[in-house]
Amino acid sequence: MAKAKALEALRKVDGVFIKTHEPLQNHTPLRVGGPTSMWAWVSTEEALQAVLQIAQKTKTKWRIHWPFADWLVRENGFNGLIIRLVDDFEEVYLDADQNIVAYSSVLCAHLPSLQPSFGEMNCWSGSIGGLFEKAEESVLRGFPMTVHWLSSTEKGVVTVSRRKKIILPHNTIPIKIHFHGPRLQKGAEPTRTGTFFRLPKGEPIYAKLQDYDLCGIRLRSWKLSSHTPGLIVNLKKGTCSDALLLYKALQERVQKLYGTKWELSIPIIGSKRGRK
Repeated sequence: MAKAKALEALRKVDGVFIKTHEPLQNHTPLRVGGPTSMWAWVSTEEALQAVLQIAQKTKTKWRIHWPFADWLVRENGFNGLIIRLVDDFEEVYLDADQNIVAYSSVLCAHLPSLQPSFGEMNCWSGSIGGLFEKAEESVLRGFPMTVHWLSSTEKGVVTVSRRKKIILPHNTIPIKIHFHGPRLQKGAEPTRTGTFFRLPKGEPIYAKLQDYDLCGIRLRSWKLSSHTPGLIVNLKKGTCSDALLLYKALQERVQKLYGTKWELSIPIIGSKRGRK
């Protein structure tokens, strides 16, 4: 009943287009997973705030899927609302001082075309907002910026100096970042799309995979790339269950032989079969 009420209310919001039972494998780079109960394309900040209020009122689970964000979606799908931010959230431009203003769905790799001093972002996959979804907003440290955020009840801004960490209020969504100049010095780079593991302290994992001879390992339709260490490849119709089996097998091997524990770097979305 709550889901039906949420769906009815969402369809009345200007700037929102809703689909039901949308296959998530059509939207995630790994091409795996069942459907979400509701998928919403949201075009404006006002529409997003209305969507969040409806989700809160109807106790609907929700997540934002940023462009090119990695997810392992279970075969049973997601019993809730997945939001994709489009249109207004894809805007990017230069201000009067030739500094970049980028909304959160803008791809990182697009920024150097506007401002050459952002050239290091050429190899950053995904969107600005996706860095926050992966808890990798720290890679933006060194840029002086203003981050505009939104929640179901309010909007606000956080001003960040080159040496300051980005800390947004709890349960808020980054909407727009206004960069006030280039980065003072080169910092960390975000995890590459498709990277299966991460080390607990954030150390580079690529050399470890080569040292431990784990490149090229395969289980059913999943394989760790032989050419790009750490990248997981869906060879043909791989399932989330099989990917997690590969993760478990690799984890056990690493822990047994080398006494270390690696974390899965890709979020697992959805419930196990038989659960709500």
